[in-house]
Amino acid sequence: MTAALPHHIEAASPHVMNTYGRLPIAMSHGQGCHVWDVNGKRYLDALGGIAVNTLGHNHAKLVPALQDQLTKLIHCSNYYHVPLQETLAAKLVAFALVMVAAGGHGYAMGTTRQALARSLAIATLVGSLAILLLATALPQS
Repeated sequence: MTAALPHHIEAASPHVMNTYGRLPIAMSHGQGCHVWDVNGKRYLDALGGIAVNTLGHNHAKLVPALQDQLTKLIHCSNYYHVPLQETLAAKLVAFALVMVAAGGHGYAMGTTRQALARSLAIATLVGSLAILLLATALPQS
């Protein structure tokens, strides 16, 4: 016999795609790498939104930056030029080239596995944003 689920947790929701087997936990908020359920129990957020939210919750510098950006553009298609996006991409590419030059390897050489290993090394240094941008530029071999 299983215990009844709280009213805000349904075994299977008719409105949300059941992509993952859900745990009987309902999260209410987060701070840094921790999240709290609706009952106040704290958990270490080891999933990070399954690699979507790797910067943590309610980050002191990220929240004001996002609030500022929301007053400008929430999303803009790549059909248009976005100057700050292009500035960031140029900085990340320049940084990646310095890192690659320091290692003596170029992304155009070697296997995809080697390129991915180098991308992961760079991402460790500069964060998850770099891996997202660099992964799109990896050669397909």
